[in-house]
Amino acid sequence: MFSFYEGLQGASSDVEFLHHAAATEMLERRGPEKCVSGLAHGVMRSLRVREAFYSIMHNRSANFSSPEWLSIPFQQKHKICYDRLIDILLSFTKVLRLPFLNQKGATLRRSVNRVHDLSTTRKADIEQRTMILLAQLQDWWLLFRQEHCEIITLSPECSLSPEIAHMTVASPTSVLTNPLSSSWMVANNETLTASMLSLYSATHMILHTILLIISLSKAPYFMGPDGQTEVDSHQASISAYATGVFNASMHLNMINPFCGDSVRTSFSMTIVSQFALEDTQRDEARRILAQWKRALNITTTESALLLLSLLLLSLLLLSLLLLPLLLPRLSPPARSLILG
Repeated sequence: MFSFYEGLQGASSDVEFLHHAAATEMLERRGPEKCVSGLAHGVMRSLRVREAFYSIMHNRSANFSSPEWLSIPFQQKHKICYDRLIDILLSFTKVLRLPFLNQKGATLRRSVNRVHDLSTTRKADIEQRTMILLAQLQDWWLLFRQEHCEIITLSPECSLSPEIAHMTVASPTSVLTNPLSSSWMVANNETLTASMLSLYSATHMILHTILLIISLSKAPYFMGPDGQTEVDSHQASISAYATGVFNASMHLNMINPFCGDSVRTSFSMTIVSQFALEDTQRDEARRILAQWKRALNITTTESALLLLSLLLLSLLLLSLLLLPLLLPRLSPPARSLILG
């Protein structure tokens, strides 16, 4: 809970990570077998999300990424689309194996930039690993599309035929470029779907940035089937997926997300602020992050004042309830002092 609060407040990353690390260690000591149900299962589900984000941003192997942790806790409560996306993020650094993996002080941005200086053989290895992650995301998208195609078809607000519903979510681009007016947003008037697309977009931004750096090392630039060079294709993808993060955030803001959505979207927006190629997109991402921080500070202050008021009111009511019981036991001078 402390790490969630401090992450949203923009507190020191060291303080934030210490609370997260302590909670993670406590849960790992219990083992996956004791996180199948109840409170431990709920805490595990929340911590694995934060752990995925931390591991990516600091280029280190993630906890909860072993086969046991990915399977045993979900024996009773099966995974939804979102859980499967987090599975991919938990394995992200292990599969990719960027420079400075598991080194103290490593950051995602520094590790990605270091790819440019690697040998041709090492770049080819990272390129292959990047394609593996893109394939995993594509498989996840097919699962997401099938699930949400059914939701759109059954939604009374949309009234689309199965064929048209399928076309509506036919590709990530069709959803990400204009989600606010698309049918899936109408059918999915909740925040988790937008959060998933935000994470999906941010992850693609990282992968296409790596592929862009590798493509810039190749001469001459290869032409793709669409007539674009690899460099042009990756640049366009980075820009489009940044737009996807902005659109998902816009939808979340419209329907007043809860703190979990803010954590998820803050990660995605941070990726945009670091990896977007266009100055306007990076500046906008930083502006939004600063705006969220200010709004959270105001909300936190208001919540604290409200909590204090409720506490004082509760104490007053409690004293009024206990007063008739205490008066007979008080001495006459004390009783007259209370009653005036």
